[in-house]
Amino acid sequence: MTIVDFAIRRPVTVTMLVLAALIFGYVSFDRLAVNLLPDITYPSLTVRTEYEGAAPEEIENLISRRIEEAVGVITGLVEVSSISRAGISDVVLEFDWDTDMNLAIMDVRERVDRVFLPQDTERPLLLRYNPELDPIMRLGLSGEDLIMLRNLADWEIRRQLETIPGVASVRMKGGLVEEIQVEIDEAQLTRLGLTFQQINQRLAAENINQAGGQLRDGDEELIVRAVNEFRTVEEIGEIIISQRGEAPVRLRDLATVKRHFKERKTVTRINGQESVEIALFKEADANTVKVARAIKERLGDVSVGMSVADRADEEAPPDDEGDVNANAVAGTETTVGDERRSVVSTLPEGVSLYIVSDQSRFIESAIDEVISTARWGGLLAILVLFLFLRNLKSTLIVGVAIPVSVLITFILMFFSDTTLNIMSLGGLALGIGMLVDNAIVVLESIFRCREEGDSIVEAARRGASEVGMAVTASTLTTIAVFFPIVFIEGIAGQIFTDQALTVTFALLASLAVALTFIPMMASREGGTGGAGGAGLWMQAAYRDFHRTSPEDRGFALSWFAGRAKRDTGSWFKGTFPGLTWFGETSRDFRTRANGRRSLPGWIVLFPLYFAGRFFLLVWQWLKGCVVHRREGAAPEGGKRWLRATVFVPKWIAVFLLRLVLPFFELIRFAVGSTFKILFTVIPNLLALVLTPVWLLIRGVFWILGKVLHPVLHLFSRGLTVLQDIYVSVLSRVLAHRFATLIVIAAIVGTSAVLIPRLGTELIPELEQGEFAVDLILPTGTPLATTDTTATRIENLVRDDPDVEQVYVVVGALESSGALIDEERENVARVAVMLQAEAMREKGSDEVMDRLRFRLEEIPDARVEFARPALFSFKTPLELEIRGYNLKDLREVSGEVVGALDGVEGLRDARSLMEEGHPEVVVVFDRDRMAALGVDIGQAADAIRNKVRGSVATQFSAGDRKIDILVRAREEDRKEIAQLKALAVNTPNRGNASNPSTPNRNASGEDPESSNSLPAQPGSERSSVLLGAVAQVHMDEGPSEIRRIDQQRVALVTANLTGIDLGSVARDVQSRLAGLPLPDDFRIDLGGQYREMNTASNSMLLAIAMAVFLVYLVMASQFESLIHPFIVMFSFLLALSGVLLALYLLDITVSVVVLIGIIMLAGIVVNNAIVLVDYINRLRRRGEDRIEAVIKAGRVRLRPILMTTATTVLGLLPLALGVGEGAEIRTPLAITVIAGLISSTVLTLILIPVIYTILDRKEDAVA
Repeated sequence: MTIVDFAIRRPVTVTMLVLAALIFGYVSFDRLAVNLLPDITYPSLTVRTEYEGAAPEEIENLISRRIEEAVGVITGLVEVSSISRAGISDVVLEFDWDTDMNLAIMDVRERVDRVFLPQDTERPLLLRYNPELDPIMRLGLSGEDLIMLRNLADWEIRRQLETIPGVASVRMKGGLVEEIQVEIDEAQLTRLGLTFQQINQRLAAENINQAGGQLRDGDEELIVRAVNEFRTVEEIGEIIISQRGEAPVRLRDLATVKRHFKERKTVTRINGQESVEIALFKEADANTVKVARAIKERLGDVSVGMSVADRADEEAPPDDEGDVNANAVAGTETTVGDERRSVVSTLPEGVSLYIVSDQSRFIESAIDEVISTARWGGLLAILVLFLFLRNLKSTLIVGVAIPVSVLITFILMFFSDTTLNIMSLGGLALGIGMLVDNAIVVLESIFRCREEGDSIVEAARRGASEVGMAVTASTLTTIAVFFPIVFIEGIAGQIFTDQALTVTFALLASLAVALTFIPMMASREGGTGGAGGAGLWMQAAYRDFHRTSPEDRGFALSWFAGRAKRDTGSWFKGTFPGLTWFGETSRDFRTRANGRRSLPGWIVLFPLYFAGRFFLLVWQWLKGCVVHRREGAAPEGGKRWLRATVFVPKWIAVFLLRLVLPFFELIRFAVGSTFKILFTVIPNLLALVLTPVWLLIRGVFWILGKVLHPVLHLFSRGLTVLQDIYVSVLSRVLAHRFATLIVIAAIVGTSAVLIPRLGTELIPELEQGEFAVDLILPTGTPLATTDTTATRIENLVRDDPDVEQVYVVVGALESSGALIDEERENVARVAVMLQAEAMREKGSDEVMDRLRFRLEEIPDARVEFARPALFSFKTPLELEIRGYNLKDLREVSGEVVGALDGVEGLRDARSLMEEGHPEVVVVFDRDRMAALGVDIGQAADAIRNKVRGSVATQFSAGDRKIDILVRAREEDRKEIAQLKALAVNTPNRGNASNPSTPNRNASGEDPESSNSLPAQPGSERSSVLLGAVAQVHMDEGPSEIRRIDQQRVALVTANLTGIDLGSVARDVQSRLAGLPLPDDFRIDLGGQYREMNTASNSMLLAIAMAVFLVYLVMASQFESLIHPFIVMFSFLLALSGVLLALYLLDITVSVVVLIGIIMLAGIVVNNAIVLVDYINRLRRRGEDRIEAVIKAGRVRLRPILMTTATTVLGLLPLALGVGEGAEIRTPLAITVIAGLISSTVLTLILIPVIYTILDRKEDAVA
């Protein structure tokens, strides 16, 4: 028994399977993770190593080079690059996309741990690049006291937000971090013969909280603790550092102790107000949308004492909740008695919390837009299907098949761990138009069998079985093209895997529905009537009514009227015939209604039908509650044996149960009533409710039919005329086959000429309504100066009417997907969020061009614009200048930047090899230091303690820990002369002749390592100053050194505006061709351009493999090598339409377009398969070759146009390019639409011509 036979013979089973699919599909949809992008795993690692105080050249030689050499032989490694900055080394490793990154991490860690690094170097960190490392939400905390804000964020808000399921970490930025500063008077320190190291030791020794073990006092066990922590700041100043005779030397005698804040490294502002940024990161497998909603719920409602972001109406009454800004935190209002209070309810007065950015908003908008386009695509496909079929039943069957297939797709997505994102939902939207193709083919075959005289059931069986293999082969050709996607290298393969899986799942689901649900529904007599199975229940109730004896009917009806008599009299005799007629009307209504085409017939029959249904419903209740409760209900004349075997045992059983079970009558009544409600009342109530709905739908369609009848008639006439025209044209082209081939070849060749004129790019940029303005000032610019310039830029940006929100970070440039920001005092970033209307109508490019012109008036500042990149961590265009000499690299990079001026579409060209950072260089005299007994390590520590300071211990303030920093006063570390006056030796106590010999006290302990007080100052020798043992001078070193493949490079980057990447790359290469370069120097193009070339090459291979797989499937179907070759010409025709559409609509060739071409390889051949398959069938029946081709063209024109129209209209909403994420969907949809239309039009002409030329078989008759 085939699957079609099973579906027709077991309609209840199929219905239950469909119902299960609907339920599980909905549950799967609700549990699918929702993210913006698929799970992209970039094969990239960054080895970050910190070595404080080291210059870039030292970092390069001592760290970067060694790590590069150690990891350079790891399997799968593609490129090694490094950036050596002051104190930091970043070695970036890029692997093949098929590399197991978990194994790669272990291999890298093992090799890095074996590298010999300087002693003071921190252990290298391994950082993964992942776009999802960007925060899903940023919050702004504003108020007057920046110290209080930072404490509130670090110690209160962080703890509340980190407990939210799905939140991985919470990072703070901005504000003032509290710190206790011990500022040493260096002159006093030198006079007393003390060092910074001794101060640190005394602070640590005096601030202890240490366990002392356990002590047993009788039967009681006690815990011993040594508690001597600082309780106040004043107490810190009172500690004794040393003894001067009998007088103690306290810390306050030589230092100032104050509670202050750490030296600022970053400044954050939101809409002009300095704030603390709270960035929230989600876990890797968490649902972005759900996590964001949970965060908003935890934050609480804005009405709980919280102001909006722009703080425009601060004078408004605090209890005014009428106007809430859209940027304010949205959530649930906190009520009294909640176990966990919302964040906003814990905020002090005058503190505001609001959302700066929310990634889930863009995700929800993009996904809602995709769902909307899919919905409209499905409706348009159903509409065009109705125009062709003009049959409500068939249209509704296909309309039901679409959501069933979609929900089955969600089940498959859930079990394959495919998330809901713009790519997977885009694939589902692409498949909507194709979901109905299988259903159309099956229904068309069933109707053809009906026209040939088969019964409904036989037509459903034979029609579905005849096209079952063809439909399966057609689906497999479409699915087969997605297998080569696994061979696509680069980011393209990562992005489009989810889309390929979704389309595959959708087509498999549509195939299963077409071969089971469609024939089952088509085989039902009455089809898709609104009552459905309820009509069967009504018929059963009607039969039951007539099987009941007239006496029982009369008793039930009389009892219902309050006359419980055996002889009902004249009341029953007058009422029952009318009710019986209503019941008969309810059974025959469908036949009568379908036989009437006029609206009055519906008006007359509707009340009769409704009354009959209502009577039968009442009868079921009456019969259940009254008739079988009558005493002596046995039929008149019943036999004694029947009474003995039925009624007596029942009476005995009832009697015994009454004795055994308490409340038997109540239980009996409850069970009986429950069964009657479940199996009688509820089904009939459903039928009673669904009947008016069904009638309403039929009425609406009847009215629409009357209104649309002229349109449908005109469409039908036009289709007939089109068939006649097509047959006439086909007859003529078959008579001039070679001329036709020449014309079509000319069309295809003309389209091929357009290829060099098409632009190329990696992936279209998504319009997210935001961009960044990066400010770079000369190296060495202090943070305060950078902040002043950034404020000026911020004000200019905020004055733009299209800007909604401005977020400023001074002192750091964020790196997308990185865990650690690049902190430099001379940089700032101004993040700009646009108004929603401006984003839709103007876009970021127009606003950036306007601001770029206004910001040119800022002097001595380099201003660059950047858009958020979702699919790559490299800039569009990178020029790698390879050489060794840093001076030559700087000069050549400057010449390259100058050569790029004037290149059309190129903006913000700059060299990453910035000016050298001014530095103070200390060169020690080793001989002099050895003669004076000064250790180089001690001297270096003394310099660090004086200038940067060191954290001696921490002060406990409640549950918070505050660092205690010890360093020289600011007035003692302003000039180089003061640095030269630094004492760099540790005073020798009692053994000046040999400073290397430790001075032991009476107990044999080393006082340097004990907690005892230092010796009296008078016993110490004179201090050695830094100027006596070292040369201190100003110098300028490189700010950073970059290396690629163990060669020094200078990078020149640029952004693109209004032009494709391929065109700019060609123009840049021509500009640089004549640029003179020093020996051993060369320039390579990198960035996204290199990724584009890699992806394009693998995509071309995938297209070739997709065509080959389609040919294999068709060869297996036709059992021929010639016929698949004929069909493959339709793909060439599709390419010509694609090239023409891309050129006319100015769409660049990207991996999105190439994916569309891969899809076309499996779609466009379906029409040719249908045509060639029917030609072969006619040939087998004995038709002449030419006659078979013409007849097949006329017969198959209708289904070909139907499938093409449904697919095209299903994709039309995607092609319109509306909403978030349209930049990805639109090129793909236009590619498929253009290729499908051109292929359909030319296939109907070319395929018959090529068939008659290549197929030379004898006529079947001969």
